Amino acid sequence: MKNEKIANQGGVIVEEFEFEQLYELDIQKEVNRHDQLQISGLISDKQREKYIKSTTVGKPITVKIKETGVVIFKGLVEEIQLKTRKNNYFIQVNGISATYNLDIKKKSFSFQETGIPYKKWINKVVKSYSKVDFKEKASQGETKENLFLQYQETDWEFLQRIASRFSTGLVPDSSGDGIRFYFGVPKGKKQSR
Repeated sequence: MKNEKIANQGGVIVEEFEFEQLYELDIQKEVNRHDQLQISGLISDKQREKYIKSTTVGKPITVKIKETGVVIFKGLVEEIQLKTRKNNYFIQVNGISATYNLDIKKKSFSFQETGIPYKKWINKVVKSYSKVDFKEKASQGETKENLFLQYQETDWEFLQRIASRFSTGLVPDSSGDGIRFYFGVPKGKKQSR
């Protein structure tokens, strides 16, 4: 599990939210789990009214390093909590990587074609989604030689199950637009068995 915490609000920009003071920024990254964001802080009364009216679950959220502009999280708002304490307004926003979109609808489908590269097969699985970018890192050039049956599984669950055949998993990439993930662990990342 990778856990990134940035304590200084001056070090980050949250594009969709304006904090007067940032108290917490926590990004959780794990193999086979969607990246998670938790951010909380003090907001103005004016911002409170704006967020009550305009912030909805599913809205995009982007967190960048202020100095470099590097995106450290890009995903969707999963939950919002507004609190008042002694005339101060606080907001907590939980976010989730866009890979969550692969994990909503259960499907049943058979993939009967054999002799095709895994990358081509994964493209067939994710073709109904817009803005998908994945890197296939597990098969090492092998081709799909068996019938694959997806039965009452989300696409995320199904891809996880197939990745497990290579003793690996799915690694979300919440640093850019759309649904981004690795089928297998990318180089430079640790994997334990």
